[in-house]
Amino acid sequence: MLTVGECADLKVVGAIAISTGRGELNMAFLFEHTDYYHTVGKDAQQLKEILTRWQTGLHGRGWAGIAFNNHDQPRVVSCFGDDTHYRAESAKLFATLLLTLEGTPFLLQGEEIGMTDARYATIEEYNDVGTVNIYREQVANGADPQLVFEKVRATSRDRGRSPYQWSAIESAGFTTGAPWIGVNPNYLTINLEAELSDPASVFHYYRQMIALRKRIPALIYGEFIAQEAPTTLYVYQRLYQDQRYQIVLNLSEQRVAYPCVGDLLIGNYAATDQNRLQPYEARVYRLV
Repeated sequence: MLTVGECADLKVVGAIAISTGRGELNMAFLFEHTDYYHTVGKDAQQLKEILTRWQTGLHGRGWAGIAFNNHDQPRVVSCFGDDTHYRAESAKLFATLLLTLEGTPFLLQGEEIGMTDARYATIEEYNDVGTVNIYREQVANGADPQLVFEKVRATSRDRGRSPYQWSAIESAGFTTGAPWIGVNPNYLTINLEAELSDPASVFHYYRQMIALRKRIPALIYGEFIAQEAPTTLYVYQRLYQDQRYQIVLNLSEQRVAYPCVGDLLIGNYAATDQNRLQPYEARVYRLV
């Protein structure tokens, strides 16, 4: 079992050690890729570097919990993806990434239907103590209230804490009373009820990806091998015994040329071009 000290070369940032009671490290939760977003912003190259380092550094030495969302972070579709023009494609891409990495995948409620960050109109609508305290302190010191509000709204932890969007009825079907914090207005179109009725939805794509992962040991236990690719693409293979699979992800809004080979097992676009990827396109190939 990998010890905490042996994680030093992996540049652990925000990892949580779960003890078995005898001092061993049972599982570390990886937060480095989401923590850097707050200081660096959206950066595909940095995301690839962090995930690749952890995948190659832990293989055969330890096991990590892998997640892109938690109650202190923005939702993955809004920070690393495009929640305006390519919301569903972004959500499916990160489903593909999450479920083809070595480690135990974790989902935050709403991730499986592609929920986006919530943005509230006034400071009174925010509950996050950090958001409210920073706002009050800076305004008390003479800062412009509107400028401060725009700043704290962009980083508030409440972005990812809005109630689950069950349906298009009032309060997103979350409660018949007043929810503890406002629902995201886009619940009218983004909700579980709508996702269940659409065979091409984010929800059904997650089900397909989970089934694929369970069926293919290489996607769980295989060695991670990063591949050379254009900057906006993340291309890697998973190798296990005599099984080899290649994952091709376009982490951008651009169409990117890249020759793909193998048998296509799943992708987030109905139609594909073997030599070009669409914005936020994701594919999993079996190599022969």
